[in-house]
Amino acid sequence: MEYTKHKRYTVTRNPVLHTLLCGVLLGAFVHGCNGSSVGGMDTDGGDTSQGGFTDDAGSGGGGSDGGSSAGDGGDQAAYCSGKGPPIVVSDASGSAARCTGQVAATAFRYGLCVCNGLAASSAMTIDAFDSSATGATTFGNGGSAGMNSNINVSNKFSVGGSLQVAAGVVVNDLLVGTDLLMNDTLSANSSVTVGKNAQIAGDVKCNGALKIAGSLTYPATRTLSASSQSIGSIVRAPVTVAPPCDCAASSIFDIAGYVSARSQSNDNSAIALDSNRLANYSGDQTINLPCGRFYLNRIGGQGKVTLNITGRTALFIGGDVNINDAFSVNVGTTGELDLFINGGLTSSAPLNFGNKNTPARVRLYMGGSRNINLAANSVIGGNIYAPSSALVTAGPLEVFGAIFVNSFNPSAAVTIHHDIAILNASQECGGGSSGGGGGTPTMCSKCQDCGGQACKGGTCGACTSNADCCAPTLCNQRTGVCSYVVG
Repeated sequence: MEYTKHKRYTVTRNPVLHTLLCGVLLGAFVHGCNGSSVGGMDTDGGDTSQGGFTDDAGSGGGGSDGGSSAGDGGDQAAYCSGKGPPIVVSDASGSAARCTGQVAATAFRYGLCVCNGLAASSAMTIDAFDSSATGATTFGNGGSAGMNSNINVSNKFSVGGSLQVAAGVVVNDLLVGTDLLMNDTLSANSSVTVGKNAQIAGDVKCNGALKIAGSLTYPATRTLSASSQSIGSIVRAPVTVAPPCDCAASSIFDIAGYVSARSQSNDNSAIALDSNRLANYSGDQTINLPCGRFYLNRIGGQGKVTLNITGRTALFIGGDVNINDAFSVNVGTTGELDLFINGGLTSSAPLNFGNKNTPARVRLYMGGSRNINLAANSVIGGNIYAPSSALVTAGPLEVFGAIFVNSFNPSAAVTIHHDIAILNASQECGGGSSGGGGGTPTMCSKCQDCGGQACKGGTCGACTSNADCCAPTLCNQRTGVCSYVVG
């Protein structure tokens, strides 16, 4: 695999991404996005004859393992046709209805977002690529990270893009490709290199070389110490850095509620899938899942498990997932999986999850506060949304996609390749208002309400400066669009 530095990618609104990004976050809910191109269906998005798929918790009919989900506006065939308006979901406050494409474009702006602390003893690297572009396996000088609380990395921490921390940082070596923003003190046992500007609200302590290509801004009441320093310019002024990740209880989506609803309304009968199929299995298991919404009570047993995904598929797990042998999820060239777990995820064997070439087609969502424990070498080709869960790893972890967790405690090397194609997800939402149809909201209080685009004077619209955009995206003043630029 070739690694190329200073390669520039810009995410733009590209219809070719339609298939990959229709339903990027909370995907089982989004499986009604405007005109899916799955299976070659037309993409006009205007046919409402099958009803609008509002996949709200509690909707749907039929019993456990039932095949028809009439409450979703149609049966399995209607669901798989992908017609109808985008799905609208609400956060825990019940007041913010959004198309799930908008949610995805904001939740996965960073390759790594952590709510309550990062503690690592091994090296961590975050870079970026664009799975929708030619040469998708070529990594550019990008990939950003956001932390709502402290960072403690007793090794090298390399972030190709920007690093925004609403607290302090203790690190051995720190490399930031673009901007460093911190709301407290920076303490480095060795060197610090920042490719552009640094804004630090606390002291700046560096036992090695401090290199900042642009400006360093820190308060007049704070101190700067370094063994050697090379800084473009120094500005003494107050600094305030906002939390970058949407971790407030009112902003977290009710994954558990959606899983519970699917225990009574699913497409299991269409493929004769017993909801206890993997509850206590023995021996190797292979399950082929076509397009549909399927439910399992739990996953636990002895032997290898292989899931072959061939369509637009949502799999809901009512309890814990405990893996003692190889667990593989294959989406091939046509599959798309949203995996919802209302419990914990523990793997003592290598986890090979998703597709590293097209991570936007694989999403994992955790309900509740149970941990994600990965004990062996794991490769994840997808996006993880677990805002109430801790991610704990004992073996090396390589991620193609993005991670949004409550806390992160790796004890072996971590590499995250942020797939910035996911930031185009909001293009599927079309027009509309925040109160109903699932299109781009017209009213807003912050850029997160606008699918990562600008919120100006309480209204979603064109950006005129970087301050209008959700970090780390920047404003293209020519087009008025907030875009992610790598390199």
